[in-house]
Amino acid sequence: EDCTYNTDHNCGHSEDIRLTCFLEVQQTSVNRTVNNVFMLVDEMEVTVNRSNIKGLLLYKGGTVCDDYFTENAANAICKELGFTRSITYTSGSYFDTQDSYDIGLDDVECESDNWSSCSFTTDHNCGHSEDIFLTCFRQEVDKTAEEGFQIITTDQSVVTESGVQGLLLWNGGTVCDDNFDTNIADNICRELGFNRSASWSNGYVFDSEFQSTFSINLDDISCETDNWEDCHLQYRSQLRSQ
Repeated sequence: EDCTYNTDHNCGHSEDIRLTCFLEVQQTSVNRTVNNVFMLVDEMEVTVNRSNIKGLLLYKGGTVCDDYFTENAANAICKELGFTRSITYTSGSYFDTQDSYDIGLDDVECESDNWSSCSFTTDHNCGHSEDIFLTCFRQEVDKTAEEGFQIITTDQSVVTESGVQGLLLWNGGTVCDDNFDTNIADNICRELGFNRSASWSNGYVFDSEFQSTFSINLDDISCETDNWEDCHLQYRSQLRSQ
């Protein structure tokens, strides 16, 4: 009735599992953006895509006003940009280039740190002294992780959003495809806080030389039910008792 697996393996990295998970989000407001409409730019108008760098927040090429803006909004937008969360946000006139932009977004109100909970308007009553500057953080891969699953992308950031394919890791090492099936994929996605898997495959996600720097930590997974946690704890208990 439980999942079983093996930490010994007879695999190569061409058998590493790639996993995409799905999270169903209830839409709670009528005004929504889609991915890739936000961006951060520095004073030279170069896109900011690294952690810990303050950037001017743009929405469809216009700045974002600070009315009603909160930490929830900052976290939601950082996540939309592919980061893990925000570090800080502020508003003001910091760049000489600000006046060259239109103001594209105002009255951003978020009930949670997911953009699906946010409402906004593209009309505004703002000046550029109210432009939002945002600093985001991306959690990097921890190859020494003591326990648990992660999915990482090609830039080595941890996947937290629905529908993003990445390399599946367990305890900092890859997972072999022997016996792997959709039931297993669903179990692991649920362990990661998603509803289910969207798809899975095997092979090289990264350059093969880089992917080979990971150890292969899990093989021969078998799941008969939809409860990974029971199996995982039982297996660890069995190991401790030997």
